[in-house]
Amino acid sequence: MASKAQHLEFLAHKHFMRDVSPSLRPDLHACMRKLRVYDRERWHSAGVRVKKLAALDQPVFEARLNRGDRLVFTLRSAQSDRFDGIHIVLWYAGHHDDAVRTAVRRMGIGQRAIDALVDDQPWDESLWGGDNQKQIQLVTPDGATRRDLPPLVEFSEYEMDRWAESQIDPLLHLSPAQRELTRVAEDRPVFLRGGVGTGKTTVLLYRMLKLLLAGSIENPVFMTFSKSLATWCRSIFERLPGAERRKVEFTSLSGWLRAHFGATRGGKRLFRLAWEKAKLPSNPEPAWWELQRLRGSAAFQGEQPTRGDQLPSHVSPEIQIAYDAYRKLLNGAPDVLDLAWKAYDYYRAESALMNLPFDAVFIDEAQDLTPIEWLVCILMGNRPKLAFFCGDETQDVRDTRFSWEGVEAALRLVGHRAPAFSFFQLHENRRNSEPIALVLQRLAERFDLGATTHAGSEEGPSPLVCVTSRKIAEQTAQRAGCPVLLDLEAREERSPNPFFWVLDLEHIKGLEFHVLPLWAPAGSWPSSPHLARKLFTAISRAMHGLVIFTDHATAPAFEQLGASPADSRTVHNFLDSCRPLMAFDREAVAKWKEIPFSEARSWVQDGLGSWADFRLSLSHWASEVPFSTARLWVENGLCSWAIFHEQLMEWTDEVSPALAADWVRNGLLLRRDFAHRAQQWVWAARFDDAVAWVDAGLLGWEDFQPRLAEWTDRATLPLACAWVSAKACRWIDLQRHLPNWSEQATLWQARAWVEEEAISWKSFENMLSRWFSEVDVDLASLWVRQGYCTWESLRHRLPSWRDTVGYSDARTWQEQGLIDWSALAHRLAFWMAEASYEHACRWVEAGWCSWKDAGKRVEVWLPEASAEQAIAWLKARQCDASQAWRQCTRWRSSLTFSQASALVEAGACSWHGLAPRLGEWTELVTFLQACTWVGEELCMWTDFENRIAQWTPEATRELATEWVRLNLCSWEAFADRIASWKPGASLEQATGWVDAGLATWKDFELNLPRWSESAEPWRVEQWREQGLVSKQLAKAARKRRR
Repeated sequence: MASKAQHLEFLAHKHFMRDVSPSLRPDLHACMRKLRVYDRERWHSAGVRVKKLAALDQPVFEARLNRGDRLVFTLRSAQSDRFDGIHIVLWYAGHHDDAVRTAVRRMGIGQRAIDALVDDQPWDESLWGGDNQKQIQLVTPDGATRRDLPPLVEFSEYEMDRWAESQIDPLLHLSPAQRELTRVAEDRPVFLRGGVGTGKTTVLLYRMLKLLLAGSIENPVFMTFSKSLATWCRSIFERLPGAERRKVEFTSLSGWLRAHFGATRGGKRLFRLAWEKAKLPSNPEPAWWELQRLRGSAAFQGEQPTRGDQLPSHVSPEIQIAYDAYRKLLNGAPDVLDLAWKAYDYYRAESALMNLPFDAVFIDEAQDLTPIEWLVCILMGNRPKLAFFCGDETQDVRDTRFSWEGVEAALRLVGHRAPAFSFFQLHENRRNSEPIALVLQRLAERFDLGATTHAGSEEGPSPLVCVTSRKIAEQTAQRAGCPVLLDLEAREERSPNPFFWVLDLEHIKGLEFHVLPLWAPAGSWPSSPHLARKLFTAISRAMHGLVIFTDHATAPAFEQLGASPADSRTVHNFLDSCRPLMAFDREAVAKWKEIPFSEARSWVQDGLGSWADFRLSLSHWASEVPFSTARLWVENGLCSWAIFHEQLMEWTDEVSPALAADWVRNGLLLRRDFAHRAQQWVWAARFDDAVAWVDAGLLGWEDFQPRLAEWTDRATLPLACAWVSAKACRWIDLQRHLPNWSEQATLWQARAWVEEEAISWKSFENMLSRWFSEVDVDLASLWVRQGYCTWESLRHRLPSWRDTVGYSDARTWQEQGLIDWSALAHRLAFWMAEASYEHACRWVEAGWCSWKDAGKRVEVWLPEASAEQAIAWLKARQCDASQAWRQCTRWRSSLTFSQASALVEAGACSWHGLAPRLGEWTELVTFLQACTWVGEELCMWTDFENRIAQWTPEATRELATEWVRLNLCSWEAFADRIASWKPGASLEQATGWVDAGLATWKDFELNLPRWSESAEPWRVEQWREQGLVSKQLAKAARKRRR
């Protein structure tokens, strides 16, 4: 089996939902929700007991629903592009004596295999075929694979939830072929053709819902010829998943025309009167339908005939005369077809295009509409490409001569230019049982009706034909609980029994009943294909059972179709056995007839029926009922509280806490809606009540804070967690229970207890190993420090902690040889701020980080650092010079000249502090450094005698004078610089330059008068002799000498 849990989808046999009783639905629903996960451990932990039926070659499973009921299912691979996985195929759910036999019979397994199903075996993983999820096929006893499996329907999770609440009719589920038809493209009209029971209407409703949910349409209309069918389809649509509060109009075309284009007169009854007044022979009904067809088909000529002589020439004179008489009786008032022509003229005008009532039109039973009526329906919608037509020529009871080509012609007539029309056909009869479908097939063959429906595949009783009178037929049907009697010639009439109606074919058309009593009076056997289509349509209304009441002359014809002759007792016994099925029919009729709540309540109070008979109408009465009635409906399983969502707020003062909890649990009301009753319930609650209410979300444990001290002895660990999470108490308040829960506690719970000092880790010392896989590194470090475990025992977790471990723990791991620094390289930069100098050096040398990552941490490392490293930190400004100054004494004896220079330049020490070492560096010193040393009297220029010659280009005039004075060099060494020094030179300098022959006194002629005051008299005399000074200056010099 796959190790990973995956969600499944459900398929079901087409009658699976129908056969499950309402009382079993909650258990089945709960089981199916647990089966949804494809995982053996989840199934068993959820309490689902699954076994494999031992006598079959392929896995067929049985799940226990309750003490007496079982669910039988199989598994198979999904065959869909939309879903890739496993389908659970549901076959039958019911009493264990019947479940297996019914399910395997539906699967197509022979009787011999059914008889062998007497034992089962525990569910085992090997039954799944290992890791390969193979297609599971059913096999017959002889080993041949059976490929003609019964039809299955998809069953979504949302549908499952609603069906469990009895809100969705099981007949509304789509087969895969039907579901595909709801997804066709939206670029062209859809024509859907299908015989009886093929699900045309269901597909139409789902198609309309899909377009609504997708936002493609907002205001569609469902149009058909019959008000009863429109009402019935509206009730079906409202039960579809996702159809709640969707705006859709369901109406008959005649009713819509009367509502929007005025009242009408006329009809078949008035035409009969005109026929009689004209004293015409024979039956007027065929003439009426012929006239309607001719008037409707005139749409292709563009004008309606309003007199008999305007009808086509081939029309009989009787029809022309009757039409004129009919028009005279109308006296200018319109009938339905007149309104249709009026609507046609209105909607095809350009002015109506901006004010069309609908955006899409969905037409059911299109074969019963005339061309003019098709045109009106099409023109009502502003998006003709979304038009959807359903019909079946075989059920053309109005003799409109319907054809799909005619519908195409009507579309083109209104200017629709779609490139093509999507035409689809359904073949599978999903309504009628096999015997009834066989009767329909024989009838169609006898009258060449061209039926296109495949025979039904579901077994059922043979139709019965009973010779009796109309009165006895009606009494028999009423006593058996049938809600209707179909009379082939009568109009609709209401009997004194509120749950019984006599219906004609026009009112029952489009509906279906599990058991149908049919009255076929004398002469009702069809004499033409048109009448045969009426009988065909009438018989096709029966799903499971059919009883035909007729006279002696007509009974043999029905027997030839396959009906079995029966007397009154046999019929009574048969109908009595079908009472459970007829209960569904009574619900449907009560909904279809739209009985008001007040009338229904009177019937129930008078004992004429039960609320179960109105199951489908309850949602429409929800706003009218009192709380007591609503509670009665829910307690009897007729509906859920969800249909009363608008009234629940009014009932909060009447409701019990248990029921309020149910409303909150199901999201019908919020907890705050019962805030005004919370205190009342808190002090009246027992412990079990409190648990249930909190689980439902009605109250919180914080509301019960004053009561928790009473219940601590009954608390369990999960409950205590809920109390603490709600801040209703603290773990310290439950301290005496914690040792008892220690073995159940999770790591986070144990941690919370220790943090609140309600318990210590010592209490968990023997259990810590079970948490090794989930503990974080900080807590593990605490355990190691306290001696409850070692890092060695947690070695397998170290790689997962590399991103969260701290430096101190990482250092311990490295010291113990559990991990190498290289495995933590991505964290080292963060640890530089707390690492030791030794580790930092190793990390930087290995290139895992840089000194910059240490920041100001280097100041701590200065006592251990070398001078070279300190210089680097100083240059990077990671430490202050004042911090490094203290270390200079330690470094002084080992410093190189360059290091010393760098430290002095950074201000970390002074040349005075390095005075003992200066003599070693005279050969390395620069000129400026030498100047500094001499200027600070740390040494003399004579100490640099060997370097003077190198520095002469850099020397100043004064420094050169000093070097010459100290005999470290001569003026000749500065010969090239004398010319620039002459301005501003002193007498001593000039004398040296003249004596060295590097200048003459003439060069200093301007300075000589000033120098004569301090110069030797003989030199002044010399200057006079050279004519550089005056006699007076020479005489004054001699005078100073004396």
